[in-house]
Amino acid sequence: MAGRKPTVSDFEILQFFVNSNDPFLTTAEVADLAGFSTNSGANKRLSELETEGFVESKKVGRGLAWWITDAGRQYLESGD
Repeated sequence: MAGRKPTVSDFEILQFFVNSNDPFLTTAEVADLAGFSTNSGANKRLSELETEGFVESKKVGRGLAWWITDAGRQYLESGD
C-alpha cells in the first residue's frame, strides 16, 4: 500500500464499531474516533475494510453509514 503508514490499525477501527452503542457509525464519527484530521482518511480506510469484507456501507443522505460484518467480528476474535 502506497502512502504513509497507518497510525490506527484495522483492528482498532473495527473495535470502534464493537464498542459503539449504535448499530452503525458515520465516516465522520470514525474519523473523530481515529483522530484523523479529515474524513477522507477515514473513508479510505473504511473502503479498504469494505473490500476485505470486514464492514459494509450504505449511502444515507450525503454521507455513508458503516457497520461491522460477521467477517469483521471474526477478524477481531482471531486477534490478528
